[in-house]
Amino acid sequence: MVKKTFPSLIKAAGGEANTIETTWQTGAEDFSYYGEKVPSFFFYLGALPKGKKANEVAPHHTADFYIDESGFALGVKAFCQLVFDYGNGK
Repeated sequence: MVKKTFPSLIKAAGGEANTIETTWQTGAEDFSYYGEKVPSFFFYLGALPKGKKANEVAPHHTADFYIDESGFALGVKAFCQLVFDYGNGK
Protein backbone atom coordinates (compact mmCIF):
# COMPACT_ATOMS: atom_id res chain seq x y z
CA MET A 1 0.00 0.00 0.00
CA VAL A 2 1.34 3.42 -0.93
CA LYS A 3 1.69 5.58 2.17
CA LYS A 4 2.73 8.85 0.53
CA THR A 5 0.64 10.61 -2.05
CA PHE A 6 2.21 10.91 -5.46
CA PRO A 7 2.24 14.73 -5.32
CA SER A 8 4.43 14.52 -2.21
CA LEU A 9 6.87 12.33 -4.13
CA ILE A 10 7.06 14.89 -6.92
CA LYS A 11 7.70 17.60 -4.30
CA ALA A 12 10.58 15.49 -2.99
CA ALA A 13 12.10 15.44 -6.48
CA GLY A 14 11.38 18.99 -7.61
CA GLY A 15 11.02 20.94 -4.40
CA GLU A 16 7.97 22.48 -2.78
CA ALA A 17 8.43 25.84 -4.53
CA ASN A 18 8.52 24.17 -7.96
CA THR A 19 5.42 22.02 -7.51
CA ILE A 20 1.83 23.09 -8.13
CA GLU A 21 -1.09 20.75 -7.42
CA THR A 22 -4.12 21.15 -9.64
CA THR A 23 -7.06 19.14 -10.99
CA TRP A 24 -6.75 16.88 -13.99
CA GLN A 25 -6.63 18.62 -17.36
CA THR A 26 -5.79 15.88 -19.80
CA GLY A 27 -7.42 17.46 -22.85
CA ALA A 28 -7.16 15.01 -25.73
CA GLU A 29 -4.97 12.60 -23.78
CA ASP A 30 -6.30 9.03 -23.69
CA PHE A 31 -4.67 8.67 -20.29
CA SER A 32 -7.90 9.72 -18.57
CA TYR A 33 -9.48 6.42 -19.58
CA TYR A 34 -6.85 4.53 -17.58
CA GLY A 35 -7.80 6.58 -14.53
CA GLU A 36 -11.35 5.30 -14.79
CA LYS A 37 -10.12 1.72 -14.42
CA VAL A 38 -7.11 1.85 -12.08
CA PRO A 39 -5.55 4.38 -9.69
CA SER A 40 -3.63 6.81 -11.85
CA PHE A 41 -1.33 9.78 -11.57
CA PHE A 42 -0.72 12.36 -14.27
CA PHE A 43 1.83 15.13 -13.99
CA TYR A 44 3.17 17.86 -16.18
CA LEU A 45 6.82 18.68 -16.45
CA GLY A 46 7.19 22.39 -17.08
CA ALA A 47 9.60 23.34 -19.82
CA LEU A 48 8.95 26.98 -20.61
CA PRO A 49 11.94 28.93 -21.85
CA LYS A 50 13.55 30.71 -18.92
CA GLY A 51 12.02 34.10 -18.16
CA LYS A 52 8.86 33.43 -20.21
CA LYS A 53 5.23 32.98 -19.17
CA ALA A 54 2.87 30.50 -20.80
CA ASN A 55 0.97 33.25 -22.62
CA GLU A 56 4.24 34.57 -24.14
CA VAL A 57 5.26 31.42 -26.03
CA ALA A 58 3.90 29.41 -28.93
CA PRO A 59 1.50 26.59 -27.94
CA HIS A 60 2.25 22.90 -28.34
CA HIS A 61 1.88 21.32 -31.77
CA THR A 62 2.79 24.51 -33.64
CA ALA A 63 5.79 25.31 -35.81
CA ASP A 64 7.14 27.87 -33.32
CA PHE A 65 6.84 25.66 -30.22
CA TYR A 66 10.05 25.53 -28.17
CA ILE A 67 10.78 23.37 -25.15
CA ASP A 68 13.56 24.10 -22.68
CA GLU A 69 15.26 20.71 -22.41
CA SER A 70 17.03 21.66 -19.18
CA GLY A 71 13.89 20.46 -17.38
CA PHE A 72 14.35 16.90 -18.60
CA ALA A 73 16.77 16.07 -15.79
CA LEU A 74 14.07 16.95 -13.26
CA GLY A 75 11.61 14.76 -15.17
CA VAL A 76 13.94 11.76 -14.92
CA LYS A 77 14.49 12.46 -11.22
CA ALA A 78 10.73 12.70 -10.62
CA PHE A 79 10.02 9.42 -12.43
CA CYS A 80 12.79 7.66 -10.51
CA GLN A 81 11.44 9.03 -7.22
CA LEU A 82 7.99 7.69 -8.09
CA VAL A 83 9.19 4.26 -9.20
CA PHE A 84 11.52 3.60 -6.28
CA ASP A 85 9.19 4.93 -3.60
CA TYR A 86 6.18 3.11 -5.04
CA GLY A 87 8.20 -0.10 -5.34
CA ASN A 88 9.33 0.22 -1.74
CA GLY A 89 5.74 0.71 -0.52
CA LYS A 90 6.19 4.32 0.56
